[in-house]
Amino acid sequence: MDKNLNYYLKLPYTLIVSIENDNEGSCCVARLQEIPYLIGTGNTPETAIKELEINKRLKFDTDLELGFPIPEPSKYTGQFHLRVGTSLHESLARLAALENISLNQYITNILARKVGAEESKQTKTHKELSRK
Repeated sequence: MDKNLNYYLKLPYTLIVSIENDNEGSCCVARLQEIPYLIGTGNTPETAIKELEINKRLKFDTDLELGFPIPEPSKYTGQFHLRVGTSLHESLARLAALENISLNQYITNILARKVGAEESKQTKTHKELSRK
């Protein structure tokens, strides 16, 4: 596939819009998570995004001309789809309700704890093997 300007402009970069304050007041800032130094600013989120799109096109076009690499979005979006049985779904939803959090947040917490424990175990095993 030819990685031309249109290729890069169509990639699903992660857009972040925030309101930032300085000595002169506040403004909206739009940036790409994957290329945080590439920004657009404006009085509204819409104008900041429009400016970011203009700056993105100019930056990508220049980088392509000069042969500079252009970062691409991560293949990890933070989303994946999982089918579970109805009884497990119900149990998870009840437990989330007991903690007064969303089902999504409840499952994220469970996964984060499990992954943290596994990473800790692997790190400990790696250190023990390194000592031998």
